[in-house]
Amino acid sequence: MKTAAPLQIDNLLKTIAFLFFGLLILWALINYLMLRQVYLHWLLLIFNLLLSIALGWWFYKRNYHTTFSYDQEGFDIQQGDSRLSARWRDYSRVSLVHLGQGEFAVRLYKDGDDFLQIPVSSLKLNPSGFRFQVMEFVKGEERAIET
Repeated sequence: MKTAAPLQIDNLLKTIAFLFFGLLILWALINYLMLRQVYLHWLLLIFNLLLSIALGWWFYKRNYHTTFSYDQEGFDIQQGDSRLSARWRDYSRVSLVHLGQGEFAVRLYKDGDDFLQIPVSSLKLNPSGFRFQVMEFVKGEERAIET
């Protein structure tokens, strides 16, 4: 089974920055309410940064990190704490979708309008090549897994 689980730097940095500024605002608010002044020191900034990195990493792994494992039979996709396993033969159609801002996804359609979306850009997979590979899997044809 082949696995793709790259680090999504943009989501990680957004989470760390949000937590860093949130902690600074919280610290300033508590200081002002208790002491009627805002006390900031460079050691406090370093502590807040380290705390933001630790909490940001935990929050990123719990909510955003995507892991995708697949072979000719089926696939497992896990984003944060949610996990989905399916077989290629459960789907009948495949399409490549541009989500905007250079992001692509491969959609797998069941009969009707029900679909599942695989975020190939986030997984650092070649969108077009992966779509054709998935089309082979859905058809049931055996083909060597390419990178």
